[in-house]
Amino acid sequence: MHPIPTPPVRKKAKLRDYLSLHRTVLSNERTLLSYIRTCLALYAFGVTYVKIFEDRTAWIIGSACLLAGTGVLSLGLRRFQRVRSFIRRIKKEGGFASDKA
Repeated sequence: MHPIPTPPVRKKAKLRDYLSLHRTVLSNERTLLSYIRTCLALYAFGVTYVKIFEDRTAWIIGSACLLAGTGVLSLGLRRFQRVRSFIRRIKKEGGFASDKA
């Protein structure tokens, strides 16, 4: 017969673990900012393209850039939310009781 496995013991997080989580939070915020920057670049390109070339093809290309910018922004926001909730769960389970975020 196999012995019943015991649940893992929750250890207090060490300083390096705490700092590692903070680096991950900062990295997540940096990644969100780069998604926003890409979105704004696509918006600016789409609007500028429509203003410079005023024909149907330019309107289609400009609209595609605006839609792509919106898609990039929604993808970035969704990724940011998922990683942030994962970090919060790790903090809660990892013994970071003093951290409110």
